Amino acid sequence: HIKENFNETNEHTMLLIYKYFGFDEISNKLIRNRKWYSKSEALHHYQNIGYKIKTGHVKKLLNSKNTALRSNAIIALISLSDEKFDVLDNYKYNISKSDEVKILDIIYRKKSNIPKNINNWLNSKNDSIVIIAIKLIVRFRHKQDISLEQISHLLKSENNLVRKEVILAIRELVMFEANEILMEHFKVETNLRNKISVIKTLNTIGTTENITFFVGIVEKTRKFRVRFETRNCKLYKQNRHYIFQ
Repeated sequence: HIKENFNETNEHTMLLIYKYFGFDEISNKLIRNRKWYSKSEALHHYQNIGYKIKTGHVKKLLNSKNTALRSNAIIALISLSDEKFDVLDNYKYNISKSDEVKILDIIYRKKSNIPKNINNWLNSKNDSIVIIAIKLIVRFRHKQDISLEQISHLLKSENNLVRKEVILAIRELVMFEANEILMEHFKVETNLRNKISVIKTLNTIGTTENITFFVGIVEKTRKFRVRFETRNCKLYKQNRHYIFQ
């Protein structure tokens, strides 16, 4: 934790100190060690010190059979990455929730604007990368980076977590233009939580034209939670028959 002890020291000076006291040799021995936790310790060294010249060593570990080592490698590489973060373009492994939070935090702290390759991530075959892309679009408030065509495509994902994030993004970004798409999607959504999320989102972005849609849900749906959430919507309560129900 040498960097934490020299908070006012710039990165170049930190590297000189790191090498002068022989810390780089310790890191080199650790990265060559066969044990995954030793390699992980070296990755933490590179990450904490900002040792970008070592990214080549880190990349070799991205396909490790050890899940923990692979996880530490992707976090270290993103931390050491330039502003493109192109390591995510072709990353094929699942990313855990905790690592997702770390990645989002690193990118958000490093960037004043959304990464330029966000579209590559939205179209990734790796659902973990797609979810990160959606969350970044929400965090940077960049709804122009996700088109209605992309929304329709992502709502067809077999992964209910991808669909969940798309529905939340529409709500958070108040995308009125996605109203029709969501009403159609409600009919085919199979995940109960996602159906309820669609109702909450439509209640946020919908207009009085959605009242008939909500009335139809209450009349035709047997699921108690779906009916309950719909009846609590402000738009449903504008239904002229509401006071008699």
